Amino acid sequence: MQKKETAIEVKVGALVLFSTALLVAFVIILGDFSFDKGTMIYVDFDNVGGLKPGADVAISGIKAGKVQRLEFMGGAPDEDLGRNLMVRAHVMIEPSMAKAVRRDSAFYITTQGVLGEKYIEILTLDMNAEPVAVGDQLRGVDPPRMELLMARLDDIANELADLMSNKDIPVGDLIRNTNALMANANGILTDNRDNIDSIIGNVEKVSGDAVEIADAVKVGVGDGSEIRTSLVNVRNLTNRLNNELGPITRKLNRTLDNAESVSVTVKDITTGKQPAIEGAIDNLYATSANAKLISDDVKVTTDAIRAGRGTIGGLVTDQEIYDDLKEMLRELKRRPWKIIWKE
Repeated sequence: MQKKETAIEVKVGALVLFSTALLVAFVIILGDFSFDKGTMIYVDFDNVGGLKPGADVAISGIKAGKVQRLEFMGGAPDEDLGRNLMVRAHVMIEPSMAKAVRRDSAFYITTQGVLGEKYIEILTLDMNAEPVAVGDQLRGVDPPRMELLMARLDDIANELADLMSNKDIPVGDLIRNTNALMANANGILTDNRDNIDSIIGNVEKVSGDAVEIADAVKVGVGDGSEIRTSLVNVRNLTNRLNNELGPITRKLNRTLDNAESVSVTVKDITTGKQPAIEGAIDNLYATSANAKLISDDVKVTTDAIRAGRGTIGGLVTDQEIYDDLKEMLRELKRRPWKIIWKE
């Protein structure tokens, strides 16, 4: 009898232990516990829109972590971030998914389906950006608030109603004029359908010609090696010109500086001496006139000598006098004493 009671107690104990183990397993599975240490980051929102602690965090629709808790900051200013904080979400990212989150990633609060639970979706556009680290504080994108949207739509509807009921604004005339304008535009398009078709055909033809021209240019240019060579030659020529123009430019600048110095010196010399300069110029004019008169007189005298007029002209042009003088000089060379006495 005692053995049966012991066997029953053992069975009951085993059943209790199995139930306890099964309960723990269900809690772990349903609670989605993880023993891996992830990356804790902080995401700030002005409004979480119904997000609850324990909500999922997903990347590209795949679960990547959980919202550990939501901390109400109450609009406290953060000098390091330069903004006021309302709600801060403590987000734990799984180690295998943390490498896909960057500091410029966007954190959206969305729903699983139309009426599903709220969760955070992470959108990363630039994978070359700096990855997040433990303790990073990021800014999330606030979800749209339907009550604010409905209030704004109600304001717009009220403004439209006031506009339609305003007698100072001829809304009816505006609608009728718009209708007439559309009718006229439709009539113009209908009457000129052939012309419009012709214009479209011409545009297509021009487009085809442009394609042919582009192909011809592509064939003429080839792989662009000749153009690149020409550009290199032009660049080399430009560099050479720059190197050669440098000394010339410096010499030109020095010449201009010297010319400016001469101009300043001339200005200093001539300042206040304009009457004297004008007198010197007048004297120069008179001297040149006198020189011209003298030149004319010399020309007249020379012409007279050449013509044999006057004493000098006769001496120069008379051959007999020339012969006599020549004979006399020859005689003086042979008999120089004749200058003193005659035989």
